[in-house]
Amino acid sequence: LGARVDSQSHKVSKTYRSEMMGGAELLEHGNGTHYKRTQRARETRRMQVNESLSDVDCLLTPTMPAVAPRVDSISDTYGKAMTESGELGFDFAHNLRAINATGHPGITIPNGAAEGLPVGLQLIGSRFGERDLLAVATQVESVISE
Repeated sequence: LGARVDSQSHKVSKTYRSEMMGGAELLEHGNGTHYKRTQRARETRRMQVNESLSDVDCLLTPTMPAVAPRVDSISDTYGKAMTESGELGFDFAHNLRAINATGHPGITIPNGAAEGLPVGLQLIGSRFGERDLLAVATQVESVISE
């Protein structure tokens, strides 16, 4: 698997490449030790998010860490943003993936535009609190759209 990842590495971002290489390492070595450590780290992150939510209805974050790339700047077959040098751009799913790993519900709502491109606002709720999160999102969206 590691050799295949290396041979195809030019097609994916550094973030995904490192994740694939990490997965290959876990498969080839470690006897589950690394997997257990990762699960403990996920649980620690889950507890941190739970603590952050203890006194509020939801957390509010940007959906993406930067303005979305323009369609004409995307030139590879995998739909990743390309930099001027032709290198794959940075990880646009960073803010989403961290919450997905903890099992907390999240929703993105439109929040205007920047540089002529849409900007999203991510709301994160308590685990199994989808109903409450959707109610908050409805209220926030009605205020933003005014």
